[in-house]
Amino acid sequence: MSPKNPEQHLWPKLRNPGGTERPRLEKKAHHFTVVGRVQGVGFRYFVYRHATSLQLCGWVRNKENGDVEAHVEGGQEGVLKLERLIRKGPSFAFVSECQLREVPVEGFETFSIVG
Repeated sequence: MSPKNPEQHLWPKLRNPGGTERPRLEKKAHHFTVVGRVQGVGFRYFVYRHATSLQLCGWVRNKENGDVEAHVEGGQEGVLKLERLIRKGPSFAFVSECQLREVPVEGFETFSIVG
């Protein structure tokens, strides 16, 4: 006898408080440091907008030295998409370097702009 939903056996399920089911994804966390003309050009809002649209969690902030840094958590595919977007940046930014390292997942549930 086959299951009613043929994909039912393919993904372990995670039940959220609303009762809907979705596939459980392995969460990854990365820390970004972005160097260049990245402050005063809407860079943090750019990262926030794309991170939330990709259903990523974490934070983004300006550093005192003029760089921008971010802690991003979510599925590997979303993190990689955000990395590509960050390397390009918004139209008035100039990204000369984007440092990326994998870090431990801290369990953020939303994405925010801090500092």
